[in-house]
Amino acid sequence: GPDTLVWEFPHSLAILGPWQYYHGYCVLISKTHARELNRLPAEVRRDYLEEMSVLADAVESAFAPRKLNIESLGNVVPHLHWHLFP
Repeated sequence: GPDTLVWEFPHSLAILGPWQYYHGYCVLISKTHARELNRLPAEVRRDYLEEMSVLADAVESAFAPRKLNIESLGNVVPHLHWHLFP
């Protein structure tokens, strides 16, 4: 819902992860439907990856994690999204 929205980018939505065991855990969801990153049009893919980097910078700045793990799996939800775990 709107209470979990972190930021709306041109090509994605950043939301708080459904559980905050790792404070600052976010999910970045592509606005364009694709099962795989390579299926996005090249320009959209570049912009989406830049948005992921901006979100990663924000999470690092806010939470100062020792490590920021970023993963995209899609086994459960076959729509392109990234998990950012501080």
